[in-house]
Amino acid sequence: MYLWTAIDLDDQLPALLEAAQAVAEANASCNHALSLPLHVSLRISFFINDAQADAVIHRIIALLAAQKPFTLQPSAIEQSGDRLIWLRIAESEALSRLHRQLVEGLQEEYGIPPHEFDLSFRYHASLFIGDCAGSADAAWRALKDLPYPESLRADTFVIGCSATGQAGDYRVLRRIYTCA
Repeated sequence: MYLWTAIDLDDQLPALLEAAQAVAEANASCNHALSLPLHVSLRISFFINDAQADAVIHRIIALLAAQKPFTLQPSAIEQSGDRLIWLRIAESEALSRLHRQLVEGLQEEYGIPPHEFDLSFRYHASLFIGDCAGSADAAWRALKDLPYPESLRADTFVIGCSATGQAGDYRVLRRIYTCA
């Protein structure tokens, strides 16, 4: 199975979520970003064999449950390639530390190597992931100038899984709430 973990932003970005849904409907396009809550990934999804899955999930839960809430700074709505629109999130010490703990901890404890993107991570919340080349163009025109909050709160985390690792196939297994 493939595992994934992220900061859940669904409740903090209702206007962007609604706009992303409207764009997909208006263009009869599949938006794979909407199959999960709006989120900032903390680690690129990775394959884990079923025998290790419970131990890895419990390790991630323990790490996330121990986090204190921290602030995220959105910086811009950007288009990345011809299928992706995202809300870019500025790197911060708290965000980078948590990412590092996940990458290094999973490698040391379970032999899970980092994905190449984990080595030069670009924090973001995907608003639109199109299903074909060029599908983000209409989404970009509709989403690029929308307002977004000056800051967001990282206080709810999610762990998800997928049998295939393909966009649109992930589901949330668990939500983790931090103590303020």
